[in-house]
Amino acid sequence: MTDRRVPVVVNRRSGAAARAGVALVARIQAAFAAAGLVAEVHLVEGPDVAAAMRRHAAAPLIAVGGGDGTLGSAFAAHAAPVRWPSCRSARATTLPAISPSRWASMPPRV
Repeated sequence: MTDRRVPVVVNRRSGAAARAGVALVARIQAAFAAAGLVAEVHLVEGPDVAAAMRRHAAAPLIAVGGGDGTLGSAFAAHAAPVRWPSCRSARATTLPAISPSRWASMPPRV
């Protein structure tokens, strides 16, 4: 990964984020800096998680902080149908989205 910047989408109302308060951004940036990365922290309200994920969809890596609802929203926004160019023709292939509940119910591949 040549771009060392990583968007970090955090639900500001989630338990740990709400308790950390104003120190949260500095703590996240310090943790990422220790790994040689630059955290671009975006504190958002719960309903805005999906929009933040879509804004950063082209990033090679996105970090998400929050509870189950935040992670579910982030996954759903990022796993929306994607159009990939087909290797066999100029047409594009559409991949269906898989909801988090469906993903959890799928048997593991061995």
